[in-house]
Amino acid sequence: MIEYVRNVPGVEFQSPDSEALKTWLEGKKNIVAGTGHRPNKLPPRAQTVLRDTPVRGDYDKFGLHTKEGWALAASVARDYLTKLAPDGVIAGGAIGWDMLVAAAAWNLGLPICMAIPFETQDSRWPDPKKPHGVAARTWALQLQRANIVVVVTPTSQLIPAGQNVPDEKLVNRAMDDRNQFMVDYADHILAFHNGTRGGTANCLDACEKAGMTVENGKVTNAWKGFLDVVLLKEEYDPFANF
Repeated sequence: MIEYVRNVPGVEFQSPDSEALKTWLEGKKNIVAGTGHRPNKLPPRAQTVLRDTPVRGDYDKFGLHTKEGWALAASVARDYLTKLAPDGVIAGGAIGWDMLVAAAAWNLGLPICMAIPFETQDSRWPDPKKPHGVAARTWALQLQRANIVVVVTPTSQLIPAGQNVPDEKLVNRAMDDRNQFMVDYADHILAFHNGTRGGTANCLDACEKAGMTVENGKVTNAWKGFLDVVLLKEEYDPFANF
């Protein structure tokens, strides 16, 4: 039996080879998985239609975790899911687009699988009891609402013998393994990618190796559609802050 180093109240973790996952997958013919950027790669609030709303913190200059920012961004994810018409959604649990896709799926009443890289994913974010801990609180809530929660790599496998904290190389590999899980089980990838390197690009690399591309209709990139919705009608350089 797999031992997990932490629990989330009301959540039963499943392994990738579990019968619960096989049951969730059964009969589904159009599963969409979401992969995309965290808030730090979104355009600054001042360049968007929400420019007059206060924003807290440098990491989230768009203000994704404000009521207005979340509602606007989630509406974009919802519109894309509506067009793709999936019968199931896989979300990776990361801050940003992953959580927006999950929120949009619930709004549309779609079955959802949360595929998290390891069960302590939220430990790398601000304390959920503090003001900036909204991401960790959202993560826990989304796990509780999911139809199934799959832990791709248990945290215990990321901690080398004689140590008490995960090894960063193993953590990065677990992130890639979570991406591969989504690619393996999805029929379509709903990406949110501005062209820069990072976890999202790694996932899209895995998509390409699996023969899933924008060109063959297996990948949809929502980045431009998002900018069309949120940006002021002024010139904007999406790479200016990188």
